[in-house]
Amino acid sequence: MLDEVISIHKLEFVYDNSFDYDIPWIDTFVWNRVLDEFKKYVPYEHQIEGAKIAITNRRGLLEHATSSGKTLTLFLILKYFMIARPEDKITVIVPSIGLIQQFVSDFELYGMSRKELGKYYKDEKDLTKRITVGTWQSLKNVPKFLETVNIVISDEVHTAKALEIKGVFEKCNNAKIRIGVTGSLPKEICDKLTIIGNFGPVLHTIKSDELIKLGFISPIDVVQINYFYPKNINKSCSKDYQLEKDIIQNDRRRMLIVRKLIDITMDNENILLLFDELEFGKRYYEFLKAEFPWKTFYYVDGDVDVKTRESIRISATENGNVVTIASLGTFSVGINIPRLHAIIGLWLGKSDIRLKQAIGRGLRKHVTKAKLTFYDICDQLKYSKDHAKERLMVYMQEGFPVKTLEVGKFRLMELDIL
Repeated sequence: MLDEVISIHKLEFVYDNSFDYDIPWIDTFVWNRVLDEFKKYVPYEHQIEGAKIAITNRRGLLEHATSSGKTLTLFLILKYFMIARPEDKITVIVPSIGLIQQFVSDFELYGMSRKELGKYYKDEKDLTKRITVGTWQSLKNVPKFLETVNIVISDEVHTAKALEIKGVFEKCNNAKIRIGVTGSLPKEICDKLTIIGNFGPVLHTIKSDELIKLGFISPIDVVQINYFYPKNINKSCSKDYQLEKDIIQNDRRRMLIVRKLIDITMDNENILLLFDELEFGKRYYEFLKAEFPWKTFYYVDGDVDVKTRESIRISATENGNVVTIASLGTFSVGINIPRLHAIIGLWLGKSDIRLKQAIGRGLRKHVTKAKLTFYDICDQLKYSKDHAKERLMVYMQEGFPVKTLEVGKFRLMELDIL
């Protein structure tokens, strides 16, 4: 059993020795068998190291940057436990239905039998398989099943700060093995302690700049475009956050900036635009689609079903000249589109986790791209200006090179400077 000792400054963990794990055995017989069966893809060193550490500690967190190949790391962990603990029931918890489909698809690609994988969400409820992949929203409704689970794996575990998700893990009272994976833990101490309390301490970390140096993920250029508004607009929304957002969402010159960014991308390159509110996204979709009739445009929000989202993801991976305009809620987490050359943040806010997840959509390498360009439109209004400063801090912490452009400060706008 895991005992927690909480002090003002830190959270310490004391483990019992009830698990009879022979560490050399992990490094030889069973571990070699896992890798021997894993023939199609060769794991990177950080994936093998993270998996080993998680297996030997049994409880804890892997803080692996987005696009580090977390699904493959989890596959290694699951495959090990399937061999070493053949009687154990395993549940993988993910934050969205789209990730269920992607997880199962990836596991099959890596060599796991479909007969061993069950999905559990609103449209498919299969709890009969050795491994169940489901969302916390659906799994919270089957507490008796959760009590039978022996091993819990949670992807994108930073979402586990919510009380509803916390309740799911508390129902897994027989799951002595708990492993969480995230690209970034929340900064807020209460949220961080909630996650650590459910899983354990951070066991292994790898950051984006390390992965770029290793050549595992694509290099990135961040371009912050400081967009200045007339003084009268600045004054009118200086104390009204919603009015500021309304002005941003309806500004015609801002839409022309986005049009220019799409226009300067190379032929056959793909672009992802991210928004936070439906009318905002729809307005840009209708405008840009009319401006670029030779490109393929897709629009995605929460009302687009999972199968359609998956077909869009596949299309954007297999074809060029694709522009996808998607809500942050549907495309900021877990969506894998290697053939993505540029991302435009129509609206990004100040959440560091959401920002890192958004950037992560384009960090996977592809033969058609040398780097990812991430365009951050920084509206120079009261609240948005402060948010942009916080995003700049994230870029600096992650070691991303940043170029700054200014638009609309002294005259209307010169699109050519872009």
